[in-house]
Amino acid sequence: RLMDVPAFRNLKQADVCSGPDAVQTLEAALYCLINTHSFEACALMAVNLGGQTCAVASAACALAGLYYGASGIPARWRILLPGRGEMETLCNQFHEEAVLRA
Repeated sequence: RLMDVPAFRNLKQADVCSGPDAVQTLEAALYCLINTHSFEACALMAVNLGGQTCAVASAACALAGLYYGASGIPARWRILLPGRGEMETLCNQFHEEAVLRA
């Protein structure tokens, strides 16, 4: 289904399976990403799909984070993260090593 992006984007939400299978999780996460226009909307759609909510939301938020960047994550959500400073440092180091030097 992922090979035909326009058809995949137009699936009804009820046709997206968020089961325990890794392929289903990735498919559901990608569906959320391509059918929303913000990190927050992607995260909320992933949670509202039901099924394997934790796995799908984790994957969807990871993809949305890559796409929108840290600034795309609502500030009111970032403030609540325990260990936020350490995570930001690690993410910045990763970005510098993996992206800027690639």
